[in-house]
This record gives sequence, structure tokens and C-alpha cells, in this order.
Amino acid sequence: MKFLVVDDSADARALLKAILTGNGHTVELAENGAQALEKAAASLPGMIISDILMPVMDGFQLCEKIRGDAKFKQIPFVFYTATYTDAMDEEFALKIGADRFIVKPAEPDEFMKIIHDVVRNVLETSINNGRPDLKGEKEFFKLYNQRLVNKLEKKMLDLEKEIGERKKTEEKYRTLVDHAGDAIFIVQNGRMKFCNPATVRLTGYLEEELSDMQFADLIHPEDRKNIQDNYNKSLKGETVPPQSGFRMIAKSEKVLWAQMNTTRIVWEDQPATLNFVRDVTDLRNAEEQLRQVQKVESIGRLAGGVAHDFNNMLNVITGYSEMALEQLKSTDPLYNEILEILNAANRSAHLTRQLLTFARKQVVTPKVLNVNVIVSGTLKMLQRMTGEDIAIEFKREDSLWNIHMDPSQVDQIMTNLMVNARDAIAGVGSVIIETKNEVLDDEYCAMHVGVAPGEYAMVSVSDTGSGMDKETIENVFEPFFTTKAVGEGTGLGLSTIYGIVKQNNGHITVYSELKMGAVFRIYIPRYTGGRMKTTGVAGINVVAGTETVLLVEDDPQVLKLVNQVLEKYGYTILSAGLPEEALQIAEQYRKEIHLLVTDVIMPGLNGKDLAKKINAMKPGIKILFMSGYTENIIAHRGVLTEGVNFIQKPFFVKSFAQKIREVLDGNEGV
Repeated sequence: MKFLVVDDSADARALLKAILTGNGHTVELAENGAQALEKAAASLPGMIISDILMPVMDGFQLCEKIRGDAKFKQIPFVFYTATYTDAMDEEFALKIGADRFIVKPAEPDEFMKIIHDVVRNVLETSINNGRPDLKGEKEFFKLYNQRLVNKLEKKMLDLEKEIGERKKTEEKYRTLVDHAGDAIFIVQNGRMKFCNPATVRLTGYLEEELSDMQFADLIHPEDRKNIQDNYNKSLKGETVPPQSGFRMIAKSEKVLWAQMNTTRIVWEDQPATLNFVRDVTDLRNAEEQLRQVQKVESIGRLAGGVAHDFNNMLNVITGYSEMALEQLKSTDPLYNEILEILNAANRSAHLTRQLLTFARKQVVTPKVLNVNVIVSGTLKMLQRMTGEDIAIEFKREDSLWNIHMDPSQVDQIMTNLMVNARDAIAGVGSVIIETKNEVLDDEYCAMHVGVAPGEYAMVSVSDTGSGMDKETIENVFEPFFTTKAVGEGTGLGLSTIYGIVKQNNGHITVYSELKMGAVFRIYIPRYTGGRMKTTGVAGINVVAGTETVLLVEDDPQVLKLVNQVLEKYGYTILSAGLPEEALQIAEQYRKEIHLLVTDVIMPGLNGKDLAKKINAMKPGIKILFMSGYTENIIAHRGVLTEGVNFIQKPFFVKSFAQKIREVLDGNEGV
């Protein structure tokens, strides 16, 4: 027998075809009632088996059409449904002419038994005489509409309940994904297919830019093979260890260190990987700082032990040299030779004193003192040391806090820094000495290993010299490290300063760029009377805000820090790693940008020129400049003019937030 199976589900059609053909019948398939009528007209089937709920024309309508057409009227009609399943549905189906009503799912044997019963009944009885007659179209549509409305109401309630539950579940997962601190994204066939907001923040790319991007483009070339190998293993279902310490390349081309966990999933019916990536750049930097401190400490212990023993031997040399000189006349040929030995020993003794200072083992006599007084007393001597071509300017804070320190150590720090500045300046230049009261808060100290929160007297020395590259900065405090020619320096000047500062529970930083000079800042704890201690951080009245801030900073660590600070106080942040990126953001962002916070010295375009361009796009925007150089050094270079808003790096979180609020509430522009 030839069957016409009508169902909008491909799986349901395939199942019925398999059952019927397995029992020796032929089968033709249709996806809805309208298609079934066309196929029935082309070739009369021996029986029609139809679902009820279908698009275009449902099963009830199909049955009514079949029974209302003389050429189809004798064809047996069976309903097979999982949607209309109550007694009233079956009653209506039989009333409009169906021969049987079967509820899905039915076992194949039971299903075929029912079909055979229908066939037998057709053969034994006259369809024309045994078929119920529905009186007119009006009654059919009345009954049909009643069943349809009831079923749709129930279906709508079920769908609303299902959608509500699904929506709650989706909202839970969406909340988790959107607010996750880690970047979460899917990779399929090597391409990004989904990413959360943290991925956008991590990479610097917009969501639409990440969509369908090659994941390999985000990985440092030297790390791609390892990541690709593990990606392939994940697709095969193999266990892959966390990828710790691989490098990602952000849109700004800055290199970030990341840790990634990967698991195999199915995404849109295709295999893919779900990836969780954490930015561990700060952690690696902190570990590197710790290793550097430990290395310097180890060198210091070794240097201290060597210097101590060497001083004993030098004492023998100088002692015998002095006794020998007392026994010789100045005209004796040996006199000058022994004098040279004595002078060499004295110079060696000076080196060992520097080593002991670096190792924090020299004998000191600390006193309560004010750095302003010490520096003022040494200015003439420092000027003679640097020469007339180098101008020295002293910017002091009048109410500078006292410290507890050996005055000779302050002299030693200033002398070594001035010698360092003099050697870095080729020809004419300037050095600015500044003093200031500073409060190092918990967030600052968390980023600087070994620094305790508290109040400090700060002295900085800024020069207009040749500056240093990153590698030099990393090694600048190591003993015997020098960039000078052989015989022109011992490499102990800055390491001596480091030792003095650490011996006095202080903190030292250096900020420098090639051809742009250097800034050394030294923080010594404030003396509060009694025994030496650091005090808690003083409160600063900070007012949060909701304004939009465009942040421009080429150093990714500083960019990340400032971004976190502004987010903490409620601002909307638009971040840019380069001036060109900032101009693009300002041009495309249609809403108001209230404040531009920009570094002064950046590749391609300095902060002042950038501010002018953005002000032309966004008239009236407030501007705050920031730099690792002092305001005076920058002003001398003609980058900034008097009256602009400026904050010096390193700044402290609460002071920075307060400065932001002051600029936004003021009337200053460019």
C-alpha cells in the first residue's frame, strides 16, 4: 500500500517512513497540509497519516479538505500527534472524518497493528455509508476554532512558562559571564565566535572587531605553536593543563601575560573550545620585582661581607704605608711610590664604604632633620660639582615633614644623584630638586614590593640628560652596573643610594625615557617623635562622579591602574593606548566626553597637541595632563604652559581621584 505521511518534523517523517517501508509499504512525504493536497492530487495514496499542528495548513484543515472532495473522500485518514492529545481532540478528529486517532509516541508494532485494523475496516465496510457527515462548513469551523483556540492557549501558557524559565537561566549565566573578571570567549575553527566584556577590556578590541577574528592574531608569534597544539588536543577531548605565562598582543600592540584554561564544547552544532583567560601581567611584574629585590639583597649581603674583610686588609696596607712614609724624606725616590700606594688604598677604602652603604652595614648616627635645610646647605657645593652649564633649581615644600636620618647620608644621596645627572647631560642642561610631603596608600604599595603605607618626605632630582632605556632601568641599582666607559665610573653610586634608602625604611623610584632625561624620587618615612614608625594613610575627601573620561596612556600598566581607579569612583572610561587611537575614539563617540586625561610624552603625538585636536572635536572638554617627569621639567621643555591642570607620576589613588573631581568641577580647559 502507498502511504502519504504528513508532518512538519523531518525526524518524525523519517521514523514513520522507516516503519512503513520496513513492513513492505511505499511512502510519500509532505511537510504540511497544503503540500499533502498537491501530492494526493498528483497520485492518490492508499492512506494518509498526518500530524495536526503544522504550518501553512494543519491536520484538521487537511482532513476537512480530504473529506470535502469527492476524489479524496474514500482515502482512509489517520491522525498521529503529540500536541492534541485529550479526549475532546480525538472526538473532534473522528467527527470531521478521521478513521483513527493515535497519540505519539507509539511502539512500531502497536502502530502497525492500528494501521492494519484501519485497512481491514476499510475493506469490510463502505466508507461512504460508514463516514460521519459534518453538517456544513460553519459547524466545522466552529468546532475547529474551539479546539484551535484551546490548544493555542495551552501552548502559549506552556511557551510563556518555558520562555520565563529559560530567560531566568539565561540571565543568570549572562550576569556571570558579563561580570566575570576573566576574559571568556569561544574559539571555533581557529576563529573567535563569542566574547564577554572582559575580553574587550583585555584585548582593547571592540566586540565587533573580535567577532570572527583569528585567535592566533592575539597570541605572540613565539607562543602560537604551543597554544595551537593544546587547542587541537582540546578539540579531541584530551585534558590540557592551564596555559600559564603565554603572551597575548593587545590592539595597542602591548604585550600582556595571560593564563588560559580551555575545555571542549559544542557550539551551534560544531566542535569548539570554551576559553577562560586571566591577565597575570601585574602578577608577573610583582614576581619580577620580588626577584630583583632578592637579587639585590643577595648581592648586598655578599658585598657587605667582602667589604668588611677587605677593609681589614686595607687597614694593614695603609698602616704600613704611613709608617714607611714617616721614615722617609720627601726627597727619597721611594717616598712618592709609597704615597701612591697609600692614595690607592684610600680610594679603595672609599669603594668599600660605598659597598657597606649598599649592604646597609655602615655605622650611622641618625638625627631628626629637615631635608630642605640639608639641601639648601649643599646647593653651592652641588653647583660647583655640576659646572656652570647646568642650572640647578630648588623647589621646596615649606612645611616639609621631618625625617630621622644621618645628615651625611642625605649629603651622600644628593652628591651621587647630582654626579649621575651631570654625567647624563651633554653640554647645557638643567637639574630640578624638589621636596614634597607624600602619602603612599595601600593601592600604591600593593604595586611596589616592600613599601609600607604611610606618610613620607619626598625629595626628587630631575635632569634633562640622555635618559635610560628599559633594560638600563631594570639594572640601575645593581652594584658595579654602569653605562660609562671603562675607568669612568665604579657603578656604585646608585646602588649606594639604594642601600641608604632601604636602611632608613624608605623607597626609591626611577622614571626615564631615552633622550628625555630621568627622575629619581626618594621617600623617607616621616618622623613623628619617639621610636621610628610609619603612620597610617591620612584621609582625603574624594568625590566620585558619573562623567565620561577619555584616558590616553602608552604604558599598559599605568593605563590599567588609572582605568581601575576611575571605574572605582563611578566614571565611564574610554581607554586608548596611543594618541591616534584616542583621536579615533573621540571622533566616533557621539555622546559627550567630559574630561581628557592624557600622558604628556607619547610616541607620535605629545599630550598638548593631542589635547588641541580633541578640543577641536569636543569643544569645552576639560583636560588633565599627567607625566612621570616633574611639572617644572616639562614646562622647561615647552610642552606645557602655566595654568594647565597637571598631576605628576607616580600619583596616589585618592589624590588622583580628588584631582579628577577638582578639574571636572572647575572651569579650566586646554
